[in-house]
Amino acid sequence: MKKRRIMLLIITGLVVVASCIISLFVYQSALLHVIEAEPSDGGTLNVGSSIFIEFSEAVKDSATVSSSPEFGFAKKIDGTRLIITPIPNLIKNRSYTLTISGVHALNDSAMSGGLDYKLHFTTGIVPFDKLTPSQYKEQTSTIDSQYKKSPILSVLPIVQLDFSIVSDSVGDKLYVVVTPTVSPTGKTEQEYTAQYSTYYNEAVAYLKDKGYEKSDNYTIISDQDFRKLPRASGD
Repeated sequence: MKKRRIMLLIITGLVVVASCIISLFVYQSALLHVIEAEPSDGGTLNVGSSIFIEFSEAVKDSATVSSSPEFGFAKKIDGTRLIITPIPNLIKNRSYTLTISGVHALNDSAMSGGLDYKLHFTTGIVPFDKLTPSQYKEQTSTIDSQYKKSPILSVLPIVQLDFSIVSDSVGDKLYVVVTPTVSPTGKTEQEYTAQYSTYYNEAVAYLKDKGYEKSDNYTIISDQDFRKLPRASGD
């Protein structure tokens, strides 16, 4: 009889503990919290991508966002998601901490407090097939927009016997880079320069013939001049 009573007490205790754990879990689940961040905490943000933070429910556009080191950004709320877009693009191979303070659920009437969240990340170039779903969608949309704005991108790279043509950028500016196929071996400097110029002009004529001579959206430039362009550290 005594053993039975002890066993009953043990079972009762276990039931109470389990109920408390379940109640705590349900309570915590009901609180506003971050479901997912892209990039993840400690992860890599692709240069040119936005930061996406998904909450457990729709939130107000009232949170304070700051960064260390400081960078400019645009902030947007899309239902349960906070989207932060760096402006201009961040420099690669840098570490940042993003601090988000005072996030409130849409149905929360409180004016103070709220959820605080910190995100640590580094910047880098992430291969297209390794982008997060949101970043992939964003980049695809950006590329589609660029192709519509600069149709020349749809035909690059171009490789011919005397030259090659690719696209590249410095900061937010797009360049169409022409590389004449000229070797300095066995040539005087004057001969090399003359042949380089001839092949460059051939490439420009080729682009003109295809209807890509001039555009406000890009600049045609030789590879030599492209290398001389001033760049911010990390470009």
